[in-house]
Amino acid sequence: MYKTKKFNLGSVYNNHLYTGIIGVFMKYCHKNLETFKTDNIFSNVLEIGAGTAPHKTYIKHQFDCYYIVETSDFAINYLKKTGMEKVIKYDGKNLPFEDAFFDRIIISHVLEHVNNPEEFIMEYYLFHYRLIQACYGELPEI
Repeated sequence: MYKTKKFNLGSVYNNHLYTGIIGVFMKYCHKNLETFKTDNIFSNVLEIGAGTAPHKTYIKHQFDCYYIVETSDFAINYLKKTGMEKVIKYDGKNLPFEDAFFDRIIISHVLEHVNNPEEFIMEYYLFHYRLIQACYGELPEI
């Protein structure tokens, strides 16, 4: 999924992204994904590429199950150590779930790491899900 094979998530990366002015914008983006109004309870919510800072803490609606798919072994281990139960290794292309399994998909700060963002977005918009929300940093290819 990541453009470079040596992309590492670690404490230095996490501190860089969620402190200072960059952190302000990252948190702002997370908060903006929750501005829609709903009384719905979502059965299954999926976050793609949560890294070490999942969106889950920003969610304002009710849900039954929160899943994270991640390509980074570091992030998977980190999330499991923090108590996240439904964290699944993902190849960056094919979700290990049946179509229409999720009521909501969150793609936050991921698209800038994807080799082909247009293909990535179309896969999820056209074939899988009802409510998809994306928040991104820079997309130089688009």
